[in-house]
Amino acid sequence: MFDSADMFLWMLTTFRAGALLIVLPLFVVRSVPYTMRIGFASLLGWIVMPYATGVTIYPSGLVEVLLLVAKEISIGLLMGVAVRLVFFAIDIATQILSVEIGLSPAPEFNPDAGVSGNPLGAGLFYLGLLIFVSGAHYAVFYAFARSLELVPPGLQAADSAFVGTVVRHTARLFVLGLLMAAPVMATNFLVNLTFSVLGRVVPRMNVFVLSFSARIAAGMAMLALSIGLIAHYIVQELEGAPELMLHFLPYAVR
Repeated sequence: MFDSADMFLWMLTTFRAGALLIVLPLFVVRSVPYTMRIGFASLLGWIVMPYATGVTIYPSGLVEVLLLVAKEISIGLLMGVAVRLVFFAIDIATQILSVEIGLSPAPEFNPDAGVSGNPLGAGLFYLGLLIFVSGAHYAVFYAFARSLELVPPGLQAADSAFVGTVVRHTARLFVLGLLMAAPVMATNFLVNLTFSVLGRVVPRMNVFVLSFSARIAAGMAMLALSIGLIAHYIVQELEGAPELMLHFLPYAVR
């Protein structure tokens, strides 16, 4: 029978689900209505309620209610950040690629995300989003359901051991971004080296002007050839995202 305790449990799981969906790339775009986000969070909270079987919560006052809600929101946000780290790495790779190729125009406003961006960054973002919705989202939602078994709703003592895991994987963003942009960086280096030699051999040649078109052509060609490598890194990181979500739990028993 659905009583007040179940209603309160559903509220807590909905808060955790809502905090997760706020950070997930699928719901970050502004084209997704807020009513749809709230409805999906409520539905997801209802679906994962059986994973918190046997949990009965009767808060004694408003302060305890606020602490319970804050705990669920923090867990959902941390789990969502574990998935968004892949897209943060894509943003770093985009900045490097734009500079290396020579496509660094004035920032353009992206109406979907509500921030400034560039066409190259939008293209790589939607590439990662396409890979995410191709099957990785199932594992992410299953990991979210598993979090209710590891850390059921209720007040527990926090464990600070997760901080080192968060810092270590956040530092990997720069390495992953460099790996995605490495082929284009190498191509740009070879182009600059070639024109530097030509500048010494043919002093009258304006290598500074001629190198711009060569950098763009070579960079775009190498980017087209390395899209598969970038997709491989995205797939590899998204495969490990569900496990990383559980490592980001600040209350998990290790």
